[in-house]
Amino acid sequence: LVFNLIDHTKGYENPKWLTHTNAPDRGRDLSVERALQDPLAGSRKLRVILACKHTDRVNVKTVSELQAQMKLWEPPRVDELIIVTTGRFTTDAIDWIEKHNRGSEAMRIEMWPNSHLERLLARRPELIAEFKLRN
Repeated sequence: LVFNLIDHTKGYENPKWLTHTNAPDRGRDLSVERALQDPLAGSRKLRVILACKHTDRVNVKTVSELQAQMKLWEPPRVDELIIVTTGRFTTDAIDWIEKHNRGSEAMRIEMWPNSHLERLLARRPELIAEFKLRN
């Protein structure tokens, strides 16, 4: 589902499966290049890793482990880690991610909880039908 979502979204290029579904992935499921366009500075590409978690709650332990595991997949540098979940992030996990993103480390962490996925999929009815997501 997430692969199909990023595969057909403008600004996301060269999506790749990194592991089989449900395989031990050490924090990575998909990679993609996010193309950023600036009319004055030109274009640049960010290396993005997506970690998909089928769980009710993503906690600080999970987030910190994923963040640490990104070093295993360099080079090239991982610019962004997107944690996608069918559930939500705990308050402590949100605080940890926000503090991390204000820090000096180059890699940014994005959160895609279930509510974000629902909004993205609302714009993509063909994926809802393909994956039979509505009763």
